[in-house]
Amino acid sequence: MKGPADQAPRAAMQTAPLFPAAVGLIAGVILDQSCHVPWFAYWALFLTAGATAIPRMLRKRTGPLLVLLAAVSLGGGLHLTTARVMPALSIERYAPATRRLARIRGIVSSRPRVLSAAGHPFKRWTYRTDRTGFLLDVESLEGVEGDIAVTGRIRVTVHEAVLDVRENEQVEVFGWLYQLRQPRNPGSFDWASFYRRQGVVAGMSCNLQENLRRLAVKPASRWGGTISRLRARVRGMLIDDLATATEEETSLLEAMVLGHRSRLDRRLNEVFVQAGCAHFLAVSGTHVVVLLSFVWGAGRLLMLSKRRCAWFMMAAALMYLVIAEPRPPILRATVMALLFCISLLLGRSRARLNWISAAAVILVLLKPTTVFDVGFQLSFAAVLGVSFLTPALVEFGGASRRAIRRLLGGQSFEDLNGEQPTSLARTPSRSSSPGGLVRRSIARGLRGVLLLLAVSMAAWLAGMPIVATCFQRIHPWGPVSSVIVFPAMSLVMGLGFAKLLIGVLSPTVGSLIAVLLAKVDSLLIAVVERLGSLPGAAVFMTPPPWWWVLTYYLLLAALAWRFRPKPVTPPGGPMAADEEPRRQPWGKAIPFVGAVALFLLGSAAWGWPKTPPERLVVTVLAVGAGSATVIELPDGAAVLYDTGSLSPYDVGRSTVVPFLRYRGITRIDRVYLSHPNLDHFSGLPAVMSEVVTGPIIINEHFESRSPPRTPSRHLLDLLAGRGHEVRTLEPSMTTWKHGGVTFERLWPTGETDDALSPNDTSTVLRLSYAGHSILLTGDIEERAQRGILEGGDPHADVLVLPHHGSVRPSSAAFISAVDPSQVIRSSNQRMDETASGLPKIVGATPLYNTADAGAIEVV
Repeated sequence: MKGPADQAPRAAMQTAPLFPAAVGLIAGVILDQSCHVPWFAYWALFLTAGATAIPRMLRKRTGPLLVLLAAVSLGGGLHLTTARVMPALSIERYAPATRRLARIRGIVSSRPRVLSAAGHPFKRWTYRTDRTGFLLDVESLEGVEGDIAVTGRIRVTVHEAVLDVRENEQVEVFGWLYQLRQPRNPGSFDWASFYRRQGVVAGMSCNLQENLRRLAVKPASRWGGTISRLRARVRGMLIDDLATATEEETSLLEAMVLGHRSRLDRRLNEVFVQAGCAHFLAVSGTHVVVLLSFVWGAGRLLMLSKRRCAWFMMAAALMYLVIAEPRPPILRATVMALLFCISLLLGRSRARLNWISAAAVILVLLKPTTVFDVGFQLSFAAVLGVSFLTPALVEFGGASRRAIRRLLGGQSFEDLNGEQPTSLARTPSRSSSPGGLVRRSIARGLRGVLLLLAVSMAAWLAGMPIVATCFQRIHPWGPVSSVIVFPAMSLVMGLGFAKLLIGVLSPTVGSLIAVLLAKVDSLLIAVVERLGSLPGAAVFMTPPPWWWVLTYYLLLAALAWRFRPKPVTPPGGPMAADEEPRRQPWGKAIPFVGAVALFLLGSAAWGWPKTPPERLVVTVLAVGAGSATVIELPDGAAVLYDTGSLSPYDVGRSTVVPFLRYRGITRIDRVYLSHPNLDHFSGLPAVMSEVVTGPIIINEHFESRSPPRTPSRHLLDLLAGRGHEVRTLEPSMTTWKHGGVTFERLWPTGETDDALSPNDTSTVLRLSYAGHSILLTGDIEERAQRGILEGGDPHADVLVLPHHGSVRPSSAAFISAVDPSQVIRSSNQRMDETASGLPKIVGATPLYNTADAGAIEVV
């Protein structure tokens, strides 16, 4: 006879019939993305599943499996038709692999945003720091014989601040049309895949605002105009009378209460990310839960029935979807909230896995590529974690407490003859005494805090591998920080909703609520800033391998299964409700023990100390107009030679640090700065902030070429303010060894020459190992190049071209003397756009350009 534990899997399937469909749809999308399965294979799989389901006996025994196979074929087919098949009129067909000039007309489909280099330590010295980005639904492309009708959505970037273009406006853009490119550096964020998931198929950039011409305003639809006015009205009701609030505080209110994430202050966003509380900013499940709880509490206070409360909760969720910005997180949260309310109305609120699966099915059917969206993954991981891990954690805590009590020889009330002792039975006088009431109140409060911590821990555990893989960091204090921030966040949202509702009826009361709301909002920011400054608030790490992630989730699944809450037996049954549950036999624990062992083996394999590769690896990163070179030494140490760019974004944070994490580099032994030009050190502060960094090494000319109010002087002041070690390379030190590699300083020679330009003061290093060498030249020009030729033999197997491949009268002689077998150019200029004659000077020697090839690795 089968027991309850044996019947649990079948019961779970009966209460969650949509679970196989959800898993199958997601698996089909992933399969098609990774393997590019032909269309007829999906038809064959679907017909096979359908034919197998015809016999009643097979259908009864293999029903979930057949649903799974049919869903796999459906998910793969949907992804194939929506993501892999290019429409005949798609603008993507006209976007070249490099780029081409084009004139395009279309409708602005998103609110244009001015993107600035806020937070960049050298913002005042970067050129074109303001850019404007928006999405454009294209209508026509100018051709040789007239306009060509095209369709599709592209992302337009104007390298100036554009303030007069509005959403739903028809515009004409003249600029460079290009295909979305994969990351140019290992470890960098894949913006091309991100935009494709949003339906963006190409990109366009133009340098001047004059290249963007406004044509006409497309009349908004009746519903669209009404919704826009409603959002503006609600926004005004929330923040118009917050006279004491700062711009940061009002932006937080808009993001947290109304879901207007695009208005959030960038610094504030980084503060929440550092504290591990970024999920409170993205309007998602947490915010909708707070809203529904607010509506439920108000309804119960008004003595409404649970069914009526469920209807009001559905109405509130739909209204919130309308007034919030149309973003995927709020859509996911609303779908899940509506399904939960429907389950309440149907009396099936405990069938959590089924309505979670229903939400996944709906979202994947609407947009198959949402499977690869990090927000989608984190949302469902958190919901599943809260639903199934929280009870397991509570049960695990109780089992651990009982085991410790038995180990220490202690006894509980249940241990005394298996029943409550009569001497300690509840009496009216004891239960009604003030001391008893206080103790019970404290106990209830403590249990509530512990439950909230268990919920937060479950969500954190479920999402941690996804965060580590996608963002290369974890937040160890995340569960505790969430418990601390959640009450303040709930209070901010509650006061915000109260202000919106009560302010309509009584503006005076609404103004009083506004004063309190501003205070709580300011307190919330202060708390998050404090949490973000804690030691170890954010730990950066190498992304875990897929097999470790698999063993991790197997462990969580085993934990949720092994410590699932036991069914409560009614009074008079085989086991009284207050009796301690009997121990499970050891055979029931084997899957859990096996999952633990598998996870420990996987963790040991991942964290096992790696043997140094005993090779020299030099990677010239693609940083646009700049230079950043990572040198990995044979003994496992790492060195940087320059790390900067003239790009308006922080190249250290966006390019260098992700590459270091990708390669598993947790420490930089030293940094050589060639000379005091911004495009060679602008990314250094970000690298120092996120990676342990050794001394900064400059030459004897660096400081003298750094007068006041220059970026290099600002860098030296910043290093001094941090107390970071800065060493000056002695002119007499021309050769040294580090990590088994020979470093030679070929330039400067140590002679004082005030006529040298900053470029000609660049430190030139030749690195030699295992009979081969590479020459790093900084930005040396004619004077330095001739000085090196006069000083001796500059031969090297690989040459990183001076000054980003610029040509000087001495360039041909210098390259000929170095006589390299490979030449590298770090530049933002493609070779097909180079008119300086560089290919002719280089001759038959292979030339690699970062603007064309991306990051270039030399081993």
